[in-house]
Amino acid sequence: LALFRPGPLESGMTDEYVERRSGKKEVSYPHPALEEVLSDTFGLPIYQDQVMLMAQRLASFTLAEADVLRKAMGKKDEKIMRGLREKFITGCLKNGLSQRLAEATFNDMEKFSRYGFNKAHATAYAFVSYWTAYLKANYPTHFMASLLSSVSSDTDKIAEYIRECREMKIEVLPPDINESRSEFTPVGEGKIRFGLGAIKHVGEGAIRAIVSAREKGRFTSFFDMCRRVEGETIDREALEALIKAGAFDRLGASRRGLLRHLAEGVELMQVAQRERATGQRSFFEEAGEAVPDPAVTEPEFDRNDLLALEKEFLGLYVSGHPLDEHRQTLSLHTTPADQAKNLPKGARATIGGWVKSLRRINTKRGDQMAFVTIDDGTAEVEFTVFPRILTAAEDLLREDALIGVEVSSSERNGGVNLIAEDVFPLSEITARGGVSLTMVLDPEKIDEATLKRIQGALAASPGDVPVRFKLVGDARSIAISVDDRYAIAPNETLRESLLGLEPIVAVYIGNGTEP
Repeated sequence: LALFRPGPLESGMTDEYVERRSGKKEVSYPHPALEEVLSDTFGLPIYQDQVMLMAQRLASFTLAEADVLRKAMGKKDEKIMRGLREKFITGCLKNGLSQRLAEATFNDMEKFSRYGFNKAHATAYAFVSYWTAYLKANYPTHFMASLLSSVSSDTDKIAEYIRECREMKIEVLPPDINESRSEFTPVGEGKIRFGLGAIKHVGEGAIRAIVSAREKGRFTSFFDMCRRVEGETIDREALEALIKAGAFDRLGASRRGLLRHLAEGVELMQVAQRERATGQRSFFEEAGEAVPDPAVTEPEFDRNDLLALEKEFLGLYVSGHPLDEHRQTLSLHTTPADQAKNLPKGARATIGGWVKSLRRINTKRGDQMAFVTIDDGTAEVEFTVFPRILTAAEDLLREDALIGVEVSSSERNGGVNLIAEDVFPLSEITARGGVSLTMVLDPEKIDEATLKRIQGALAASPGDVPVRFKLVGDARSIAISVDDRYAIAPNETLRESLLGLEPIVAVYIGNGTEP
């Protein structure tokens, strides 16, 4: 675990450790005196504890002095380090080491200590990692429910974990007034009920009152809940939020109808509260009859309006998604967002989805550009929109819009930067045509057996989308069109099959205009 961190990974120490442990490289030590210190880690200093012992063995540091060295290295305190370097080298020379070896060892220790882990620290993290991995593997529904509850105030994290739940075949159900508790709760194998605590404008006091009343029996209607909930912790705003979030959907009445009768529900709650306070009972209760509910006959909102209400009060879509009716179109005509994030430099691809966020900034010339994040159900991906495209697509680029985007890939800060070349309504994506599926291959790893496997994968998904090979070398790349006999119908199974073949480094769908 101490190796699986940015510092060791970037420095190459992790690879070096693996090669030594597997016997591919000989284990060596900077000095025979360090064999006992470094033998457990195959001659490499992995832990901060080892740096301290190295200073003790080679330069006769006391452990207190070695700890000062460790702290100074971690804090990059140059003033203290200069004195400690001199002391370390002097100590090494007294113990028979050469000046060159002493300086090289100190430099290595200094470099390592910037990201080194204390062994006890790594051990504690390893225990936590093992426990969480065990729980996730053996009790996935309970684990994910706890994970969702831990981020109930962070809608971005909730959305991320709900996506992971779907990948794990765990269904996250909308909030329900008769099942939901404050936190996310397992309600059966592979099912989690959304927590009331994650609904905006519903406080803990209101949730406690609901759960307490529910312990005496399930609610039969919205108005039944209004009569039975005690205390003054539920106000009109909380009731409205519960309705709009869909917490009463399973009781039969429409959200539209309940919102129109909201005032009656509030009045019923206030009357019931006064009656409890004074010990009075209603006429129907005196007669031993059930109190009739107001009639709710209004038809439901349309699907998109219902989803918009969920988004407003839950911060995300739960019962469905605006993209649901476009899933097949996206599969056939776009590159999934999770793959678009890894496009090779120079590639052009088509992506599409729901606009999650849009951030505008001014350029040095005073023009506006934007950074847009879209979600296509597989992942979120950000792209840059420069002023010319932003002006042309002003009406399309807004939050919650459904769009298609032609993007080109470039490098920025060591990662992939997607740039919008064209933006259009998602509904027009099928009419645009001209798309093709491109496979980027490493020419050094292509052989006859691999080509046959590619041929077999393409033949299993026949369609009318043409296929191209793009061979990428160190100096240049070559695009090759594949015979129309191998045209395909893009789908996730095909993409996964192709990406599982070693010479294929990327698969994407675009309009075929790239070189």
